Amino acid sequence: MANPNFIGVGGHKCASTWLAECMRDHPEVFVSNPKETGYFVDHLDKGVEWYLQHFSGASTDHHAVGEFTSYYLYNEDALKNIKDTIGKVKIVVVIRDPVERAVSQIKHGIRNGTLPHQKRIERRDLEAIIKKYPRVVDRSRYYFGLSMIVDLFGRENLLVFNQADFVDYPQECLVHLWKFLGVDDSFVPSRATKKISSGIVPRYQALENFRQSVFRKVMYWPGVVPFVRKSGLGEIYRRLNGSRSKVYLEEDGVELLKELLVDDWNSSVEFCFDPK
Repeated sequence: MANPNFIGVGGHKCASTWLAECMRDHPEVFVSNPKETGYFVDHLDKGVEWYLQHFSGASTDHHAVGEFTSYYLYNEDALKNIKDTIGKVKIVVVIRDPVERAVSQIKHGIRNGTLPHQKRIERRDLEAIIKKYPRVVDRSRYYFGLSMIVDLFGRENLLVFNQADFVDYPQECLVHLWKFLGVDDSFVPSRATKKISSGIVPRYQALENFRQSVFRKVMYWPGVVPFVRKSGLGEIYRRLNGSRSKVYLEEDGVELLKELLVDDWNSSVEFCFDPK
């Protein structure tokens, strides 16, 4: 049974799934199924043997073995638990423009029914959302987690990507990732140039609720998530239940988010790999 030697973390709604699936395609990289075990936050009571079972499919051909649980970035105890349990592993982080990320999370909240459907969100609407769901802002703050990773694991074991670079420089980012993980850097995954999916606002909320209920039941079954992604069922669903209506954050709302997040973002981007 292999021990993980990398952990992927990152901002919620920052394309960690795209990156994890590119990693999964690499013949020398093993990513757990599902990609997010959540062990170091939600499942410590199950014991380390339960955790390591997620990597039982790794072979000697897999030189990089790990998982990608995005919300570890925000949790001080999770980062300490990683260090205490599996040592100074490599940490891959994906972050995103904090305003865009917050808007994406709001869309996600509308999608799963947590937030009411609104086509236009003004500052006063946003203030009410933040008051009720502070994670909309808190999960756009990356600097504390990045600094803690450096303290715990060392700067040499940290690689940070800005999601925007996946759009313009996907191959450059992946080559650097392969080198960081110590695997064949000439490999080009089939999904490397595929568009990163944006969240949908569901046309039929009941259908979306059903999809989420089914997914929660089967997500831990071996091979289910990779099968769904490779089969194209996800895209079929998006076409079927994706609404043409958009969610717009008015300019006064954008300004509020900038006021709250700009200092943290300016500090965080200094950690990012520059593919240019």
